[in-house]
Amino acid sequence: MSRYQAARRTAYQALRRGKKTGEIVKDLYRKFFPNARWCRWAVEDTRATLERQKAQVDMYVSDLEAKIEKAAEKLEHPKDKLRRRGIQMRLE
Repeated sequence: MSRYQAARRTAYQALRRGKKTGEIVKDLYRKFFPNARWCRWAVEDTRATLERQKAQVDMYVSDLEAKIEKAAEKLEHPKDKLRRRGIQMRLE
C-alpha cells in the first residue's frame, strides 16, 4: 500500500507539472510497479483528487463572494457607528 501511495504522490506532482498521462504511467511503471493497471489507477485517483480540489476552491470563492455581498448590504444600513466600523474591517 505504501508503494501505491508513493506512486499517487509522484503522479500528483507530475500532473501538476503538466505531464501527459502516458508519460506518467510509464514513469510509474519503471519506478514502482511492473503492472500498468496499478499505474493507471494511481494516475486516475490523482486526477480525481485534483478535480475535487478545484471544485472546492470554486465553492470557497463563491462562499466568500456571498459573505462580501452580505457585509456590503449590512454596511448600507448599520445601526450604529461601532457596527459600521466592524463591518468595514471585515471587508478590508
